[in-house]
Amino acid sequence: MTKQIKSTIWQIVFVLGLGACGDQNEPDDDGVGASSSTTAGLSGTTDGTPDPCVGDLGCWSCEPALPVHLLNRCTGASCEPFANTRERLPLLAADGSLPPLP
Repeated sequence: MTKQIKSTIWQIVFVLGLGACGDQNEPDDDGVGASSSTTAGLSGTTDGTPDPCVGDLGCWSCEPALPVHLLNRCTGASCEPFANTRERLPLLAADGSLPPLP
């Protein structure tokens, strides 16, 4: 890499770093914030009764109205564990370790 490219990369990293350290405003109460009252109905309604849109596993079962609803949407997906076997990972040693990097 040339000296000019390295310098440009460092300048970009520096500017992005300054942007990350700027003042952080608290999010609006729109269901996207981190406070427990802004989970957009995923923990219950405001009067304490269970929300009819919260599924059995805590997922959102109604039509999403907020980004947090879409992220927590109930799906029919299932999880299949990954088998760490020599058939799937031919470089895996018998003790489960991997070969050293080149």
